[in-house]
Amino acid sequence: MRITELKEELLKDVKEKSKHILPTRTMFKFGDSERNDWNIFAEIVANGYTPVFEFGTFRGCFIEVLALNSKEPVYTLDIGNSDILDLDRGDYEKYGTYQAGEVFKNKPIEKNIIQLIGNSKEFDFSNYYNKFKFIFLDGGHNYEVCKSDSLNALKMIKSKGVIVWDDANWPDVAKCIQELRVDYDIKDCGRYAYYIKGEN
Repeated sequence: MRITELKEELLKDVKEKSKHILPTRTMFKFGDSERNDWNIFAEIVANGYTPVFEFGTFRGCFIEVLALNSKEPVYTLDIGNSDILDLDRGDYEKYGTYQAGEVFKNKPIEKNIIQLIGNSKEFDFSNYYNKFKFIFLDGGHNYEVCKSDSLNALKMIKSKGVIVWDDANWPDVAKCIQELRVDYDIKDCGRYAYYIKGEN
C-alpha cells in the first residue's frame, strides 16, 4: 500500500475536504522527515485527525507542517538536543548538531506547538491516554525505545485514530512492529506502517 491509499482510507467519508498548507522550508538536512509526504499528512490533519502527538521532534520540520494544518495545539516530544542524544540509528555523523524544534522557534506557528522535553522511556504519558487522533512515531530507532514509544502510543490513541510509524523498515523498528502485530492490525505502507484503532 502507498501512503496515498492510507489518506484515501482515512478521508473516505469526508465529503468536502479542507485545504492544507505547507511551510516555507529551510534547507533540508539528513534526518528530517520525508518532505514528499508532507502534503498527504497535512491533508489528513487538516481534515479532522487531531489532536496530534509526535514522538521525536528532531529539528521540528514535520511538526511544523502538522501545526499549520491543525485547529488546535499539536504536541511533540524530544530528548532535547544532539549533545545528549543517543540516536542508535547509525550514520551518526550525518545528523550533525541540532536543538529540538529549531525550525519553528520564533515563528508565529510556535504558539500552536507544545514542545515537550524528556526521555520518552521515562516520560509520564498518563495524562495523554485516549487523547490523540493522529500519532507519529519517529523517535529513537533502537528496539527498546521503539517498543516503549509504541506501547505508550497505543494507550494515547483515541477511537478511530491512527498511529503512523516512520522508518518502519529499520531493523529494530521492524522487529518491534512485527511483535505488536500479534495483538494489533498494523499494516505496511512503504517506508511507514500504520494502525487504525477501532471503536471502543
